[in-house]
Amino acid sequence: MNNNIDLADLVRKALISCGCNENLLQNFDAHSTIQLEFDEKPSIFISRDDEDEIWVWSSLMPLLTEPERETLLERSASLIKEKLEAECDFSATKKLELDNDEDAIHLKVKVDPDYLHDHEKFSNVLTGFFEEIETYSEMLR
Repeated sequence: MNNNIDLADLVRKALISCGCNENLLQNFDAHSTIQLEFDEKPSIFISRDDEDEIWVWSSLMPLLTEPERETLLERSASLIKEKLEAECDFSATKKLELDNDEDAIHLKVKVDPDYLHDHEKFSNVLTGFFEEIETYSEMLR
């Protein structure tokens, strides 16, 4: 169980260890979804689900219509399939997940509990996930 983890504190310390200016960080609320906004990059969201698992996710290409997203997914299917089969160290399932719903294509990961007890390890989750966003965004262009 991850209910004893102060998610807001973990995220704050991880961002600082990644080199983020502490003055740019808001007061995160550990009881709601934490959103990390970037210039010209998709936001990253961090939250705790009903089973107390920690998830990190991002919306890829949210401004496209569902048919446009379906076309992109079909065109990039072999690249995406190969990438989704690759192992992800910071994932509890060792895989990233891609979900297409009515709003966007979401890249998401259930974080391995081993990465939640140390802000340095969680900073690896954030930087690794950011790199994955870049990779998937490039494949979907």
